[in-house]
Amino acid sequence: MIDIWDIETFDDELLAALEQNRELILSFIETARETELERLASPDDAQLRLRRNLYYDRYGVFLRELSAILESRTIRGWHYTRLTDIEVDRLRSVGIVLSTMATMRYRLDSLVKAAELTGDAAEELISASPLQNKAQLDGRVDRFWLTARPIPIDDGVVNLLLQHWGGEVVYFWLEDYPRLDALVQNIGKGRVIEIAAPIAATKHASRVAEAVTATFSNVDWFMRDFENVDVCLGRGIPADAVVAVHTDGDATFSEIGTTYPVTIRRCS
Repeated sequence: MIDIWDIETFDDELLAALEQNRELILSFIETARETELERLASPDDAQLRLRRNLYYDRYGVFLRELSAILESRTIRGWHYTRLTDIEVDRLRSVGIVLSTMATMRYRLDSLVKAAELTGDAAEELISASPLQNKAQLDGRVDRFWLTARPIPIDDGVVNLLLQHWGGEVVYFWLEDYPRLDALVQNIGKGRVIEIAAPIAATKHASRVAEAVTATFSNVDWFMRDFENVDVCLGRGIPADAVVAVHTDGDATFSEIGTTYPVTIRRCS
């Protein structure tokens, strides 16, 4: 399993591909930095705005080749959410399932059966869901989103996910429904699901290729561009891909993205 921030987890074939292109990678990064500094110094220069990195095309070919290598690898991913204990048990037996209207309704019906939610409230949540809007479907249906680099639990990027049961397909538009918003904040506990995610099951091999290249380069400003790498699964994966479920109150939960895993490095 590859940790995109830890070169020690890169296998020999991956390292060889990176090493063979070391000069190209560093030349691309150096040129990108020089060009950006020139643009900042002369923001009105039209020629500078149009200038392309001389290494752009070769670098693009390299990334496509690296993406193909990565297709057979697995990365460590992190999913921030709020789940009941029953849902955690189901996750560990069934595995990862994708977000759909049917899976959302199943989860809500399960809460109604467990007397954690009334039937009327469940129907109201379904009616208020972004999944009722066709413009929202492309980024939400048949998806399961992860970050390939763990984010500290107090980061604003993830704290709403940890505070609201059901994910964005449930809570995203509830600011106009304070009663419903309060309901989903009182269901379950904050969890971070640590997952061994096959890159072939994601739609973002190229993004992972860029991130591991940044780690290999060890150029701090370039690495920061890949501090948060979102990827989504396009198919479900089995229960044995669930490495751990970190729950609010666990020692590791508060350490995620800071000292857990022990190899995690935050860019300065």
